[in-house]
Amino acid sequence: MMLKEEMKALKSFEKESNWLARNYEKVREEHLEKFVAIKDNKVIAESESISRLQNKLKQLGIDPRTTLVDFMLPKDVILFL
Repeated sequence: MMLKEEMKALKSFEKESNWLARNYEKVREEHLEKFVAIKDNKVIAESESISRLQNKLKQLGIDPRTTLVDFMLPKDVILFL
Protein backbone atom coordinates (compact mmCIF):
# COMPACT_ATOMS: atom_id res chain seq x y z
CA MET A 1 0.00 0.00 0.00
CA MET A 2 1.35 3.41 -1.01
CA LEU A 3 1.85 6.12 1.52
CA LYS A 4 -0.23 9.28 1.33
CA GLU A 5 2.79 11.42 0.39
CA GLU A 6 3.78 9.06 -2.42
CA MET A 7 0.29 9.17 -3.92
CA LYS A 8 0.26 12.97 -3.67
CA ALA A 9 3.66 13.16 -5.44
CA LEU A 10 2.49 10.81 -8.21
CA LYS A 11 -0.71 12.78 -8.77
CA SER A 12 1.27 16.03 -8.89
CA PHE A 13 3.72 14.56 -11.40
CA GLU A 14 0.82 13.35 -13.56
CA LYS A 15 -0.83 16.78 -13.42
CA GLU A 16 2.38 18.59 -14.37
CA SER A 17 3.13 16.08 -17.15
CA ASN A 18 -0.34 16.55 -18.63
CA TRP A 19 0.01 20.33 -18.48
CA LEU A 20 3.39 20.17 -20.22
CA ALA A 21 2.01 17.85 -22.92
CA ARG A 22 -0.83 20.31 -23.62
CA ASN A 23 1.51 23.32 -23.66
CA TYR A 24 4.66 21.74 -25.07
CA GLU A 25 4.95 23.84 -28.23
CA LYS A 26 4.58 27.13 -26.36
CA VAL A 27 7.00 26.10 -23.60
CA ARG A 28 9.52 24.89 -26.17
CA GLU A 29 9.25 28.14 -28.12
CA GLU A 30 9.79 30.25 -24.99
CA HIS A 31 12.55 28.09 -23.45
CA LEU A 32 14.30 26.51 -26.44
CA GLU A 33 17.39 24.45 -25.62
CA LYS A 34 16.97 24.94 -21.89
CA PHE A 35 16.00 22.78 -18.96
CA VAL A 36 12.69 23.84 -17.47
CA ALA A 37 11.13 23.09 -14.08
CA ILE A 38 7.34 22.79 -14.02
CA LYS A 39 5.23 23.24 -10.89
CA ASP A 40 1.62 24.32 -10.43
CA ASN A 41 1.04 24.33 -14.19
CA LYS A 42 3.77 26.82 -15.02
CA VAL A 43 7.49 27.07 -15.69
CA ILE A 44 9.04 28.14 -12.41
CA ALA A 45 12.71 28.10 -13.47
CA GLU A 46 14.92 27.51 -16.48
CA SER A 47 18.61 27.05 -17.19
CA GLU A 48 20.98 25.79 -19.86
CA SER A 49 22.47 23.47 -17.23
CA ILE A 50 20.66 20.87 -15.15
CA SER A 51 22.92 21.57 -12.16
CA ARG A 52 22.19 25.31 -12.33
CA LEU A 53 18.47 24.54 -12.56
CA GLN A 54 18.72 22.37 -9.46
CA ASN A 55 20.49 25.21 -7.64
CA LYS A 56 17.80 27.69 -8.70
CA LEU A 57 15.11 25.37 -7.37
CA LYS A 58 16.93 24.97 -4.06
CA GLN A 59 17.23 28.77 -3.79
CA LEU A 60 13.46 28.96 -4.28
CA GLY A 61 13.02 26.41 -1.48
CA ILE A 62 11.76 23.75 -3.90
CA ASP A 63 12.97 20.16 -3.78
CA PRO A 64 14.22 19.28 -7.29
CA ARG A 65 13.29 15.64 -6.65
CA THR A 66 9.61 16.57 -6.50
CA THR A 67 9.61 18.85 -9.54
CA LEU A 68 9.00 17.93 -13.18
CA VAL A 69 12.09 18.82 -15.23
CA ASP A 70 12.41 18.54 -19.00
CA PHE A 71 14.75 19.78 -21.73
CA MET A 72 13.23 21.74 -24.60
CA LEU A 73 14.72 20.34 -27.81
CA PRO A 74 14.41 22.00 -31.22
CA LYS A 75 11.74 20.47 -33.47
CA ASP A 76 14.23 18.93 -35.87
CA VAL A 77 16.17 17.00 -33.22
CA ILE A 78 15.49 13.29 -32.80
CA LEU A 79 16.85 11.34 -29.85
CA PHE A 80 17.61 7.65 -30.06
CA LEU A 81 17.52 6.04 -26.64
